[in-house]
Parts: sequence; structure tokens; C-alpha cells
Amino acid sequence: MLQDVLNDMIRLAENLYGNKVGKYQVKISEIKKGNIQPHIGIMYDGSVEIFITDNAYNQLINGDKINAYNQIGHEVIHSLMQPQENGNSNYLEEGLAVYFSVIILLYYKLIEEEEINRIINNFKEYNYKYYQAFMLIHDSKINEDIKNIRIKKPFLAQVKYDDLNNLSIDENIKKLLLKNFKEEIDF
Repeated sequence: MLQDVLNDMIRLAENLYGNKVGKYQVKISEIKKGNIQPHIGIMYDGSVEIFITDNAYNQLINGDKINAYNQIGHEVIHSLMQPQENGNSNYLEEGLAVYFSVIILLYYKLIEEEEINRIINNFKEYNYKYYQAFMLIHDSKINEDIKNIRIKKPFLAQVKYDDLNNLSIDENIKKLLLKNFKEEIDF
């Protein structure tokens, strides 16, 4: 069942932001690793597995889908780019992942539109970098251009400043979107 939900999320993400880079399979990991952060991994067979936290998985078993669907939706965006071993992503990719994870909660009617601010404030309070990344996407409205950007640069982590020239986005926001997510920004 969860794999069907994942496949549905991938279809939605591909429709909005372009196809996966390659013919690899994306699946939910059955491996429980204890206290981990949500992430994706490249398996020996070339597939990509999405790992969610044990807490989210346990909540899902008990009927609360919000945390698991939010984490899976976030990792779906990374899976479109088939992760690189070094794990480098920029604020553009991370912001889109957070943005899409909120779309997922609305798409599956797990939250109402009035609750979006609560979710965003949660990011702001508990994971500020993800809040910043989300707000860069939200404020720039670049999410509407991702599909076209990915035609030229399928890996968002490889997008350069010149790739955004034809977009009417504030110059400072463009620079921030392209910063490595490991770096701190002032936004």
C-alpha cells in the first residue's frame, strides 16, 4: 500500500517538475535503522530507496499519515534527481523538496489550507534551514519554472546562475537558491 502511495507521489512530482533522471526504481525501504533522519539511498541494484524515521513509520501504523507522507514527499524530490554519493544539494533542491512535501499534505487532504502556516511555522521553529529553503521557493515562485529548468539541467544541484537568467526573480534570491545547502544563509 505504501509503495502505491509513493508511486502516486512520484507521478505527481514528475508531472509538476519533470521526469526522473534514468529508469531506476524508487521504493520505500523495509529496513528500520533506529534513530535516523529521512533520506534516500542508492542500492546495489541501482534502485533508490526512501528511508523514513521510525517515529513516522510508527505513527503511520497507528493511522496518522502526516509525518510519513511529509517525509516521503520530501524525499521523492531528491529521488527525481537520483542522488549523488556526495549528497550535495542546494537551497533550490531542498526548498523544492520542502515545498512539495507541503503540497503532498494538501493533495492527500491530510491538512486544510488554513493549516499551512502552522506547518511552515513548525519548520521555522524546529528546522530553520528548511524553513529558509521553503521560503526561497515560495517567495520566488520558481517552482512554476522547475520543469523547464530541468530540461536543461536535470540535476537541480548543478543549476548555475546563468541557467536562471530568463526568470524574473530577485538577483539576491537567485544567488541564495544556488548556495550549497550545507552553507548558512542570511535570508
